[in-house]
Formats: sequence, C-alpha cells, structure tokens
Amino acid sequence: MDPALILVKRENEWMLQRLKESWLAQLSDVRERAEPADLVDEQLEPGGTIGRYVTCTEGFKKELSALERTVKTYVGREKPSRPLNMLLAANPGSGKSFLVKELSKQISGDTEFLEYHVASFRKLDDLFSIFQRIQSLNLEGKLPFVLLDEVDGKVSGEYIFPNLLAPLWDGVFHVGQERHHLGRAVLFFAASALLSSPSIKNVLGKTDQHVTYGEFAEKWRRKVKTELRESEIPKARDFIDRIDLLLCIPPIDFTISDGDPAREYKLLACILVKKHFPMVTRVEKSVIWILILELLNSGSRRRAESAVFCSTDPQGSTFDLHHLPADIVAYFRDDEVVKATQNSYIALP
Repeated sequence: MDPALILVKRENEWMLQRLKESWLAQLSDVRERAEPADLVDEQLEPGGTIGRYVTCTEGFKKELSALERTVKTYVGREKPSRPLNMLLAANPGSGKSFLVKELSKQISGDTEFLEYHVASFRKLDDLFSIFQRIQSLNLEGKLPFVLLDEVDGKVSGEYIFPNLLAPLWDGVFHVGQERHHLGRAVLFFAASALLSSPSIKNVLGKTDQHVTYGEFAEKWRRKVKTELRESEIPKARDFIDRIDLLLCIPPIDFTISDGDPAREYKLLACILVKKHFPMVTRVEKSVIWILILELLNSGSRRRAESAVFCSTDPQGSTFDLHHLPADIVAYFRDDEVVKATQNSYIALP
C-alpha cells in the first residue's frame, strides 16, 4: 500500500478513537444523571456560519465572515470593472461547492451558481463559453457565482492560466479578434496540483502538534508561497497575483485547537439528513454515528450523503436506524457506539 495512504488511514483511526471516546463519555454522563424514562433528545445548536455551511473552528468562522463582507462590498458597487476573484484550498470532498452555493444565497438580488470542472473541457472554447455565459447572465440582471474546479488542469495539453489573466484583472475576454466585457461576477477557483494540500500531515509534518486555525493557515500560506516560487507552470504566479482572496478550508481535526470536531461531525451528519428529508426533526444517534464513520472512512461527504439518499423515507419527523439501507445497518450492527446509541435521539437544529 502507498505509504501516504497508510498514514492517512492511521490518522483517521486516531480521529475515530478520539470521537468514539467523546461519544461514549457523553452517553455515560447523560445516563448517570437521568433515568432512561427521563432521557430527552439532545439539543444541537445550529452551526451555520454562511447559510447552512458548517464549521466549528473559531478562526475559520472569522475568515468566512470576512469573505462574506468582501463579497457583499463587491456586490454593492455600482459598476465594478472586473470580477471578484477567490481561490479555495481544501481537501477533496470538503464542501467547496456547498460553501459557494450557500454564500450566493446570502446575497440580496438575483444570483446564479455555476460549477465547471476543467478536466471535462474538450477544447479551449469551453472556457470562452463560460465567459459568454457570465456575460449573458449580466444582461439578464443576474449575478453569477462561478466555481471553476481543477483550474490547474490541462486542456488539449495546455494550461489555461494565460487565458484567465485578462478576464480576471481587466474584466475582458477575446473571441478571435473581438474584445468582450465580462461584467460582474464572483469567481471561485479550486486547484489540486497548483496549491499545497491543506492537510495536517502536509502542513504540520507531525500530528502531535496543536495549533489554532490562524497558525495553521499561516503555515500553509508560507508553504504555498515557497512552492509557487519554484513552480514551472506557465503563468501560474501571474494567476495567483490576480486573486483577491485566498481561503484555506481546514480539515476537521483535533489538532486544530480552536475547533470542535465532535460537534462539527454531528452537525454535518444532521445536515445530510435534513437535506434529503426536510420534514425530519429528530434523528437516532446511531444513525448520526454511522454517518460520521462514513465521513471519516471515505474522507469525503459523498459516501455519507449516498447512504442518506438511499435510505427509506421516514414518512414522518423521526429518522431511525432501520431507515438506513439494510446493508449499511448490517455492516455496523455490532459497533459499540451503534449499540449504545439506539433509542436515543438528537433534535435537528
């Protein structure tokens, strides 16, 4: 097995053990203070920072608040000459699309979210089609929120950075000899090879350190600057120079000292249930724990969300263990926390 994958597996096992200890300790404390008949649903306070986007890391909450202010300031300008350009750094499956979608919903007026993946481009004209779509939305009176993922991918063997420079900084693009104005837009970019991964191992090296989000993000930015100085990707540094805000989405980890992983994972699991079953107001804790295991084991939200999507419709306000797909229930049936949390519930925020 790849040594890097072995390390990730060990880090996830460590995280799982910490979460398991936290859950069992909480359950023990609750049961010591009340008789079974007196147990009430655990009340989980909302954790949304931008709409339904969840983080329990205090330093990152401040970054998101600054991001929202920046976007609203841009939107409030009458005729900005170019787009507002943001670059997101995050591990796969960390909710980049969801963050941009939720941010667009916080803006007054008519907005439209668009998402594209450079890896799916067949030719460079696909990029110009996006520019034309942005232009058209402006003519319709709508503000485009665009996420261009894998921006460091190649199209027909070439990087697209040279073709982004004029649209990002001057607000214009060219089709043949014709020059076009892009119009207002909030542009988000994400890259996998251009930027150093904001993982605990990659940024800190050792996993026994404890740092605040601010310290973690600063270490990551220094690492990125060093790597960009040595980058041989054409126009990559010119592209970075045109970015107005560089946002590091932190991993959910006990290493980040101003975070609360146990609560954040609970909130994420609750949001997944609520997304697909809006009428549900309470969820059995065993369900939440299984979804947390799926989030941890896959390193992405997609596997956990798939489990919810394939579940039986509760046809009511309560989501129980038996509503999950039968194969998932069978797989986790003997888990210690699953056994301990049946018939106890969390009230959805």
